[in-house]
Amino acid sequence: VCEPLRAQINGAPLEDARHLTHRYDKLRQDVEAQVAEVLRRQSKSRGPSVSEESVIKLQNAEGRLDELKYSIMALGREATAAMSSVEEQQQKMTFHTLFTMVDAERSYHQHALTILEKLHAEVCSIRLVLYFSLYVLFLEMSKCWDLPQ
Repeated sequence: VCEPLRAQINGAPLEDARHLTHRYDKLRQDVEAQVAEVLRRQSKSRGPSVSEESVIKLQNAEGRLDELKYSIMALGREATAAMSSVEEQQQKMTFHTLFTMVDAERSYHQHALTILEKLHAEVCSIRLVLYFSLYVLFLEMSKCWDLPQ
């Protein structure tokens, strides 16, 4: 019971998914910070006297935000693949667990059937011995009373 659970917890696909979750959290924080930076630079560039340096910094901030967006999309594809792998692993483990349980039940019932077949054979044997004994007794009694056979 412990080994399948341990494999589910420590399995490579699940570790990959955890790693991707950590990367996503970090990337999300970077995006939030970059959005704040872009908004701050946009508000500075709205004035009548905008320096060329401010425009360049705004463009750089927007470019960085675009890079982060592409990174998040790529990470999303990786995460989808990792979760599919985790799902596949869990389905395999669930199937293995069910198969093991069904096999154990089958084995149990086969053993019970073997015991019942032995018991049935023993009862039939005892019944034959009993019927034969009764028949012999009947024959002996019929000799004593001179009954026709």
